[in-house]
Amino acid sequence: MSPQMLPIAASAEALLDKARRCRRLARQSTDERAASALMALARESEGRAAELAAVLRRAVA
Repeated sequence: MSPQMLPIAASAEALLDKARRCRRLARQSTDERAASALMALARESEGRAAELAAVLRRAVA
């Protein structure tokens, strides 16, 4: 992987970490609205991470 792609890879990993944290907090939450919002944020973060992964795949191909 080229050096200019490293920040993109790091951003994708950070988004996946954020999604994992949101899912964990959603499971622990007793507030249904908060849990739902956290799950939505997790899905959004995973979607952004997938977009970045696609950019990386195209760059390496």
